[in-house]
Amino acid sequence: MLPNQKVLLFMQVASRSCFDDLDELVRKLSVHGVEKEDAECLIAFVPMAFAKILLSPLGVKSQDTFLIKDLDSGKASRGVLANEAIYMAALELASVMASGDANSRTRFEQMAAISAEYEVVRQLAADHGDPHGVVLTETVLSRIPLSHLQASGRAVLHRFWRRVLGS
Repeated sequence: MLPNQKVLLFMQVASRSCFDDLDELVRKLSVHGVEKEDAECLIAFVPMAFAKILLSPLGVKSQDTFLIKDLDSGKASRGVLANEAIYMAALELASVMASGDANSRTRFEQMAAISAEYEVVRQLAADHGDPHGVVLTETVLSRIPLSHLQASGRAVLHRFWRRVLGS
């Protein structure tokens, strides 16, 4: 299944109430053939991408990286959002939905509102009424395994060499 198909499936399966029990959401996605790691990436990156499309025009700055932290071992590793296929597919879909009809725009805003980034900006804007100038820190994720970044790094390197070698 391609990343854009996973994002569309995630949007069909997910609802605001599903986010109360993330393990249940992972289970529901697995019923549709989504592997656990991809389900965790969908949970993390789809709302984040939607929030970026919603908040950027309001003057909110976000980071291009994220941190995966293993809470058991204390180890952490940094990833680049542009290297995440699910994030990039969600960003593209969010852009389309943001400029769509009223129904599309409503679904877009609902997905953005699920994100931690949206909630932080909402709380900060409540203090002074305007989100312009808010700078978000790097998002820390704890449900995605550290090994995800190693696999992503290999995929990026593989794409690089394919481009270089013209194959």
